[in-house]
Amino acid sequence: MLGEPITLEQAKQQLKLEADDVEQDGRIALLIPAARRAIENATGLVIVGDGITMNPADAPVIVLAMLLQVDDWFTNGVTGEKVSAPVAAVLGPLRTWVMR
Repeated sequence: MLGEPITLEQAKQQLKLEADDVEQDGRIALLIPAARRAIENATGLVIVGDGITMNPADAPVIVLAMLLQVDDWFTNGVTGEKVSAPVAAVLGPLRTWVMR
């Protein structure tokens, strides 16, 4: 993966926003990498950048988790760096034990 696993357009579809509704684009664009970083922290995986450790077969799960996390933060506000409970449930099988 060269860029973020989800696009602004995918996030807007998840949020049920029209493609031509650009009022929230900046906010959504900030939530996308934040969601990815939260998912990387929750799983111990590297999804984007050097040293990617994510199995490409897990990409659909990562995409779903990112869409759900962006939706949660957009709807409820960012409440911290941890993933929401539904996202944690989706990610459960991907978690690795990482010493921090």
